[in-house]
Amino acid sequence: MADNLGGEETKVKRIKLDQDVRSIQETGRILSSQYEIIKRILAFLPYILLKKCQLVCQEWENVGSIIIKERNKGRAKVFFWEGKAEPQYIEANKQDVRDKLNEFSEKLMFEPALIIAFSTGDFREGIREMSGDQSWLADIQEITNKFPSSLVVGTMITGLIGSREITSDGGIKYSSTERENIRKVIPCLSMIFVPAWPEVDFKPITLPAVPLFASNSSASVILLNDDTSTVNLKSLLDSNPGISLGGGLGELCWSSSVSTDLEFYVDQIGKQHASHHFNEIFQLPQKDPLFRGLGFSLAGSVSSATVVLSRKVRSQKAVEKKLIELKESIKTENSFGLMFACCGRGKGFYRGKSNLESGVFNKLFPTTPLIGIFGNGEIGLSSPYTPEIKEEDLFHSYSTVFMIISRKE
Repeated sequence: MADNLGGEETKVKRIKLDQDVRSIQETGRILSSQYEIIKRILAFLPYILLKKCQLVCQEWENVGSIIIKERNKGRAKVFFWEGKAEPQYIEANKQDVRDKLNEFSEKLMFEPALIIAFSTGDFREGIREMSGDQSWLADIQEITNKFPSSLVVGTMITGLIGSREITSDGGIKYSSTERENIRKVIPCLSMIFVPAWPEVDFKPITLPAVPLFASNSSASVILLNDDTSTVNLKSLLDSNPGISLGGGLGELCWSSSVSTDLEFYVDQIGKQHASHHFNEIFQLPQKDPLFRGLGFSLAGSVSSATVVLSRKVRSQKAVEKKLIELKESIKTENSFGLMFACCGRGKGFYRGKSNLESGVFNKLFPTTPLIGIFGNGEIGLSSPYTPEIKEEDLFHSYSTVFMIISRKE
């Protein structure tokens, strides 16, 4: 009988041991899959919230970094806002654009390395009078506070091009709108947020000071404030012969690399606009940087291409022909587009047809977001650069410059 009792005890112990082993195995499985559990939870969070969650502990910090790194391989995101032109809507417009931009920023899923912002403003009435409530430009400091590591570059101009994201057949496409604002300035803000693409170096440019171009730059975008007489872009091409160049002349260009205080730019430019001494616009106090233009360059795992639509390109068929050339020269996955058009083109140039050039771009590049401006001059070069090309060959009038920048896979 004692043997039977001993056998029962042994059996019970074995059962308990098996249960303990299974419990330990289950605990181990849960612990080993904790990374996946955390990753699944954090993967649903937008970038700003994800950054806050990374402060919880080292493991969450590590998992969050992996998620952000993966997201940063994706495509850029566009923001486009339009308000009402009547003066009684000034305060409502300001609040509306800030609310919508704040909502957009809080839902952004990736870390933006570059933010480009084009906004409308009516400089025909005098920049000092139009620079405050009627600038329609969201607070630069607010954007840089949300994304302190981002390079934020932009210009204020009368006319611009904006895009909206459209979900179609399970994919994402874009529809662009051209706002020339010839007779009446409609308040608009057109922005693009570019991810911190892996192995891509984003560098600010300040002209005419010696620019800090990234070595072996693949693309450069220049936004100028006035005439081109003292800007030496040829030096940029000489040091980066394979670079793709695009840009335009705006009214008030700004960059977070110089200042995030809009009044800094308005005060300096406004004094000269009022007296029409355009050649003295940038004779700033010694403590301030001297600049005529701003921009950015990209180097590393990135490719780019530019095409110039000259004044001879005057039909939809001709536009399609030039943009097909652009399409054949670059891969468009994970890309974004920039359009720098002369203020003399647009609806009037194409005999009453609106959105012709941006519409052709959307047709040929349906998955590439596009923003741009109607400016006072265009910068670009379609053909490969050679030392024989002169500075004046880089500047155009009555033209449109299309530029595509994409991440190499």
